[in-house]
Amino acid sequence: AAGVRVSPARKGARVPRFEHLKSLMANGEFFVAARCRYWLATVPALPRDPRNPEDVDSSANDHMLDATSYLIAGASQGAIHVSDFAGPPPRLPDTGNRVIFI
Repeated sequence: AAGVRVSPARKGARVPRFEHLKSLMANGEFFVAARCRYWLATVPALPRDPRNPEDVDSSANDHMLDATSYLIAGASQGAIHVSDFAGPPPRLPDTGNRVIFI
């Protein structure tokens, strides 16, 4: 009734979704706002999977990372429209294996 369409997430390999997210962050195309406290409290601290260092440990609290990667995967296929901000925030220094704009 509100005009919101919801479709199931496309399941598949997590690592390519995570790599796409990292690429968007490194290119300054994905930003995390300071008010996204739950995301900031969980995603940067996720441990790596001991059996697959390219992935995160799925026994950890990885819900926000999964939800974000599904959003990015849907947006890359034209399924989601995200409005632009007034302008990108200033670049922060690279933290090593991730770049987060707050």
